[in-house]
Amino acid sequence: MANPYRGHIPDDPNAGHPRGAAQIRAHRRRLSELAFSEALRSDPTLRERYDERALRIFYRDYERHFEQLARALSAGSDEPVQQYGEWLVPLMRRRRVPAADTVTFIATMAPAARTVLTPAEAAAAEGIIERWIARQGKAKRLAGDRKRNPVLSFFWKGVGIAD
Repeated sequence: MANPYRGHIPDDPNAGHPRGAAQIRAHRRRLSELAFSEALRSDPTLRERYDERALRIFYRDYERHFEQLARALSAGSDEPVQQYGEWLVPLMRRRRVPAADTVTFIATMAPAARTVLTPAEAAAAEGIIERWIARQGKAKRLAGDRKRNPVLSFFWKGVGIAD
C-alpha cells in the first residue's frame, strides 16, 4: 500500500478503466442479483447449508464486493480488492462461512460484470477477480475451514474419554 508519509506516491484512482467502474457502480443492484443467482445455480447446496437470513446477508455483501471491484478497475490495481479480501477472511470466519463458499461468491461476479463492461474492461475485471480468488484461496489452508475427520478428531482429543 502506498504510504505518502514514507514518500510513496498513492496510485491514481483513475489510471485504469474509470468508465467501467462507473458502469459497475450504476448497475450494482442488477449485477448483485445476477451474481447471487449464478452462485446459487453453480452451488445448489448453498440453499441447504445457509438459512434465509444468511443468504440475504450474502446478497447484501455483493454490493460491497462490486464497489471494491469498481475501485480496483478504476485504479487499474488489485490493491483495493486485496485489502478488502484480507479484511473479508475474518468476517466470513465469524459467520462460519468456509473460504470455498467465499470464493464461489467472488467467482460469480465475473460473468455478471461482463454484462455491462466493454471487452477490454471485462478482461481487466476478470484478471482482477482471478487474482482476488487466488488470494482468497490461501484462506482455505487456515485451521477450521474444512470439516474435521471424526475418527482423527476422536483420537486427537485424547481418545474421547471425558472430553
